[in-house]
Amino acid sequence: MKRMSLRMALCLLCSFALAAARPAPAVAEAAPPARDPVGASWAKGIFRCSDRVQLYAGVGGRLEGFDFAVGDRLAAGELVFAIVPVEVPSPIGGAVRALHAGIGDACADVIREYGALCYIECGDVCRINLHPSTAYDDPENRDLRLGEELRLYNNKSSPSDKREAIGRVVAYEGGAYVAEFPTGAFELEETVSAYRGTGDAYKDKDRVGKGKVARVPPVAVVWDGGIADVYIEEGSEVIRGQPLFAVDRVGERFEAAPELAIRCPSDAAIAALHVQPGQAVAKGQLLATLTLLDRIECVVDVDEMDILSLRVGDAVRLRSDARPDAWLSAAVESISPIGKVILDTTKYEATLRLTGDADPYPLMPGMHVMAYWGD
Repeated sequence: MKRMSLRMALCLLCSFALAAARPAPAVAEAAPPARDPVGASWAKGIFRCSDRVQLYAGVGGRLEGFDFAVGDRLAAGELVFAIVPVEVPSPIGGAVRALHAGIGDACADVIREYGALCYIECGDVCRINLHPSTAYDDPENRDLRLGEELRLYNNKSSPSDKREAIGRVVAYEGGAYVAEFPTGAFELEETVSAYRGTGDAYKDKDRVGKGKVARVPPVAVVWDGGIADVYIEEGSEVIRGQPLFAVDRVGERFEAAPELAIRCPSDAAIAALHVQPGQAVAKGQLLATLTLLDRIECVVDVDEMDILSLRVGDAVRLRSDARPDAWLSAAVESISPIGKVILDTTKYEATLRLTGDADPYPLMPGMHVMAYWGD
């Protein structure tokens, strides 16, 4: 028993000796924390974007849809807003004649002097006036409908002189129905009869009227407000409903065509949004405020005990909480002459401009920073 106890004691003693002889496991040495400069004055602050841009509507109209919100980031050149202005449509298809309106004109002034902003001359169709007194003596023949299709015939006996066409009732003017048909179907001032019915036979009992072929008179284009842009030129061929002018409210004046597509001037974030998608806007209305991200500055609150040691232009060293091991160089750009009381002390806001060719790491607005000087 004594021998067994002695052996166990010897084994334990050997185990302790071996453990003491082994080298301790290596421990990674932490990087020493950056030390504050001895004797330096200091102040706390944050990084922020130095520039803001406000976007305004260059013309009245309606905003197209957008899906961004406050805080969203925009790239340089990215479309922010698109404005659809009030536009003057062409009443008919044809050629633009006697264009008098220009950018910056008041519609009322142009119309007062020339009778219209411009005229549209329709060269593709001619017309005849069908007075009820020229219809076959039947009440149904004197009762036409707008849009009704008619057969037109020139009543010539010679086969080589016979002509016919399909026309359509488009208006009722001065007691007569107006039918239009393609230009070239008949000669100008030729007498043409209009019939209902189908087939090649033209029966007097189907005649709904007759008249002389005439050109469609030019249509005057009139509107109200101020001319913001002109989309046409003299002689331009247009179709019915095609926009001719962009206009704004009465009294609005333009020196040049407004920008309908408003783009981001540089990398930015939306700081404030003042409109909604589809909203009607007026010329000069504030749409959004952007914070530009291409220039970062630092603002610090300097204690009243240290403010007299800091001057505009002084060099300052910065260290952010995000990278306490890296230093940045800066210079004092401005110092507010008005202090703000925080608890029992007064602080003065100093704006610091970063110096140097490049930043050692990306800076983001809102990062906290310490500024040191005078060491």
